[in-house]
Amino acid sequence: MNQAASPILTPADDGSFPLLIRRGTQSRVPLKVAIIGGGQACNDLLTLMMDERLGPLHIEILGVADPNPAALGMDHARRLGIFTTPDFLRLYDLPGLNLVIELTGSTQVREKMIRTKPIEISSIDHRGARLLWDLLQIEAEKQQLQREELLLEDEVRRHKEYLENIVSHTSDMIITTDLTGRIVTFNPGGERMLGYTEADLLGRDIGEIWEDPASRKKLGEAVRARGAVNNYQARLLSKDGQVIEISLSLALLRDRNGKVLGTVGISKDVTEENRLRLKLIENERLAAIGQTVAGLAHCLKNILNILKGGAYLVNSGLKREDWGTVTEGWQIVQKSMERINNFSLDMLSYCRERTPELVPTDPLQLLRDTAGLVSRTASAEGIVFHIEGEEGLTLLLDPTAMTRALLNLMLNAVDACREKRYRPPEIPQVDVSTRREGGQLIFLVQDNGSGMDQTVLDQLFTRFFSTKESRGTGLGLPVTQKIVDEHGGQLTVESRPGQGSTFRIRLPLRLDQPDIRETSKQ
Repeated sequence: MNQAASPILTPADDGSFPLLIRRGTQSRVPLKVAIIGGGQACNDLLTLMMDERLGPLHIEILGVADPNPAALGMDHARRLGIFTTPDFLRLYDLPGLNLVIELTGSTQVREKMIRTKPIEISSIDHRGARLLWDLLQIEAEKQQLQREELLLEDEVRRHKEYLENIVSHTSDMIITTDLTGRIVTFNPGGERMLGYTEADLLGRDIGEIWEDPASRKKLGEAVRARGAVNNYQARLLSKDGQVIEISLSLALLRDRNGKVLGTVGISKDVTEENRLRLKLIENERLAAIGQTVAGLAHCLKNILNILKGGAYLVNSGLKREDWGTVTEGWQIVQKSMERINNFSLDMLSYCRERTPELVPTDPLQLLRDTAGLVSRTASAEGIVFHIEGEEGLTLLLDPTAMTRALLNLMLNAVDACREKRYRPPEIPQVDVSTRREGGQLIFLVQDNGSGMDQTVLDQLFTRFFSTKESRGTGLGLPVTQKIVDEHGGQLTVESRPGQGSTFRIRLPLRLDQPDIRETSKQ
């Protein structure tokens, strides 16, 4: 080897060697290697040297020698297309050979190798081969780490480009600020939304683009306390002075160690969305008003027609002094006036938000009192009322509202009985009851009248829908449902044509506790 190419290292005065060592030109000469000894060590060394990670070392195996042609290393070499021989002296004839590695561990073989090898060929015995093995492994691991590092860098670069692409092309505005609230980054989505360029806003206080800077300050305090705030509705000012309504999600921006660097906010322009929502609400409001007015007009028209008929009978009877006709007409007028009064009360109950006034109430007595308003007239028509319930129970209810709800159900039950033709021995019957069940108070109104099909049931609680034609307002059941909802309860119905209907009111079981009521009044 060309020893003159490598500098001679001389120690310093303190006996140490310099830290920088220059590699000579010999380091650039490819190693062309022959191996003496084809056993397990040779097999392992061939496996390691053929590792593609060691390609940069430019090591080429030219031949392997071993007296045993069946040795592992010999077989491996033949499979790799490497020259093999039982006599290692023949290895010296391989073109370009410059390194021989002895792996037999035999002193005789080592001495013979030293005596016979040409001077231009370097050699490593089995002891030096162990060091070479370690160096090669270290180099392979180094190459693997470098490849993994390159792959990791490439993955990081791709992820960075991906995230930058998202930030650049998203339609949402993304702004980051430092701890003092000054803008650090402003993405193209923000430029399109507000009309500013990034250069316009970098370094400026974020509050400058808010319609109400004080609200941004309060929001920042909330984010510092909670870590993040989502879907915050805010109003920003564009470059031309227009108000932009946004939905903002703001969070603390932290480094890898958790240290707070500032904030990051992602905003969506909801200006048009809010405008369309308000327009939709207004259209729905107008449609509801129109539907209500139409329903009111229809109901009032029916009542007025009946009222006119009664007034006509009164006038005709007065002219002829037919007092029977006058009485008949006056009864029609009175019933029409009562319907107008009930209709007005239903409208007020349906339209007005009301909190139930809970007072100690006996549910069974409430049921009896309500049924008494209906049963007298019903019994005259042969409709039988049955009332059942637990005696002496006192619960917290709104008796006025619940009386109206139960009255509507009982009147409907009576009307359903009137519409059905009964065959003996069946008679028209309305069963009303109350009981406690699973932490709830149940009111039950059941009849064996005409019943309803599924088409009617689907529309039953729609305002102004009525099966009674001119006799109904279509508000009774919606009002009843509203009263039950205000009590935190549930109204359900079961019905089959020709077999009657069952309405259930389920209410939270509020026991009368005087000490609690007194505390709530204070």
